[in-house]
Amino acid sequence: MKKCRMFLIILAALFFLTGCGKKASDDFKETLEQQNEMNSSDFTLKMKTIEFGDTENVSSIIAGAMGDRLKLAVITGENIIDSENETADTNFSMDLSDYQLPMHFITDLKKGNMYLEATYLIEILKIAASLNDMNAEDFYDFSNIEGKYIEATAEEEADELSMESPEETTESGYDFAEMRSIFSKEYFYGYLGTRGNDAFKVTKETMSYTFNSKSFKEFLSYVSDEGDERQKIIATEMLKELATNEGLIDMNIKMTLNKAKNSAKIDFKFSTDETDTAIRKIAGTLNLKYKDSKKTVKLPKDDEIITGQEVESDLEEQQGGDQYMSEEDFQEIYDYVSQYQAAITPEIAQQILEEYAPYLTEEQLARLESLLQGQIAA
Repeated sequence: MKKCRMFLIILAALFFLTGCGKKASDDFKETLEQQNEMNSSDFTLKMKTIEFGDTENVSSIIAGAMGDRLKLAVITGENIIDSENETADTNFSMDLSDYQLPMHFITDLKKGNMYLEATYLIEILKIAASLNDMNAEDFYDFSNIEGKYIEATAEEEADELSMESPEETTESGYDFAEMRSIFSKEYFYGYLGTRGNDAFKVTKETMSYTFNSKSFKEFLSYVSDEGDERQKIIATEMLKELATNEGLIDMNIKMTLNKAKNSAKIDFKFSTDETDTAIRKIAGTLNLKYKDSKKTVKLPKDDEIITGQEVESDLEEQQGGDQYMSEEDFQEIYDYVSQYQAAITPEIAQQILEEYAPYLTEEQLARLESLLQGQIAA
């Protein structure tokens, strides 16, 4: 099974549920449609747990070392859709207990391009500097990116999220964008229409529906029967993967709607026994409060836009290779590599050393080389 594919599918289902739904219960359908007519929502995402499992790339090693901070993350923000201009504005802050990370991006809904305000990068650089007991302004000139938006085109996103790789292909060869396409309103509405009223729990104030591993298979079966030719192939292959990995994946997504308060609550849990997946376990709660907004969302001007490549080149030029990792950060990486040492291949061991070498002191590099000596010699 390809890395994180099923997890990405499940996340697609989760966030799809926050924005649409239909049928099976008239009250449930009416409430969803009432909420979906509103063009804005306040949201809060509270993480309960997150566990990383993939040791096949350096970024996963870094993510694993940050796991304890991410477990405490609370994300609060607002999303606005401007239908007239076909744009969306998403503004939120990530509270990592000891750090605050603001995020703001504007989306061109027509072209699929996203523009991420560079403020978040400035804050990341300040955090990185503080961890090394340094002043961020001493090694980076923020004037280059202040007031700018980093552009991510739809084509770049498709390349980044592609599930295909030379050494691991599928019969249908589908990628992430195609995978998302089967979660269209048409198919999801149709699937919910096959659910009986007993699938929905209704109280005086709320209505809820739970999407679990079993209903996920049922949804794929529905698309494999009712979808167009291409989507039938995709859904059928996903079902084959689920059958091959029976028992390895467990998921539960419960959506609770409150009609009077125009709110929704999403409780989600995902876990897998796979050893070669980036995320093995994740759980949290997403709360949404729907509302109407008259705000106009405009895309950044041309002189406010920079590319990710421009930022990366500028950062490398200014930062150089002389900023060493703090002993605390190095120990986190060292402990995480040590924990998953048995699963690290010679190629990955070499990649880890090459990636980290510019940021380690001679002593730190020697310790890491000693730790990975067995893997490199294998």
